[in-house]
Amino acid sequence: MTNFMDQFDTVANSEQGAKLHFKVPTGDLAFIDADKETPKKPVTVTMLGASSDKHKKYSIAALRDYRIKSKKSHGKKKDEDISDDFFEETSASQVSRLMAVVTGWENMFDESGKALDCTPDNIKFLFGKYQELRVQAINFLDSDVNFIKS
Repeated sequence: MTNFMDQFDTVANSEQGAKLHFKVPTGDLAFIDADKETPKKPVTVTMLGASSDKHKKYSIAALRDYRIKSKKSHGKKKDEDISDDFFEETSASQVSRLMAVVTGWENMFDESGKALDCTPDNIKFLFGKYQELRVQAINFLDSDVNFIKS
């Protein structure tokens, strides 16, 4: 019999990681071989959860950077509350988060159809270029339910 309380241990479950099967814009699960009668090559990413040590270390470093930038700009009048680079900065921040937690993937390819190894540079490329993949991955990461074992 398994311990009932284990399902609530999001820290241990975050360290084990979880796999996200991406969806295409229609809402169907993404398969590289979707043209086959029975697709067998899912497009997935495996990542540690937001309660994992790697994510916590990323978050602490990001907060330190934010504090440093905030101190440097303290007292300077800003014309607007939101910078003109808001969306680019948000995207870059999300990509950095994913670089901290992605541990693997299946069936990821570049524009020329070459298989991509799961490396920091390729994580940055993939999630920087493909907003829909980034949004799905961030939403998955932000939901602890994806890292609860039942």
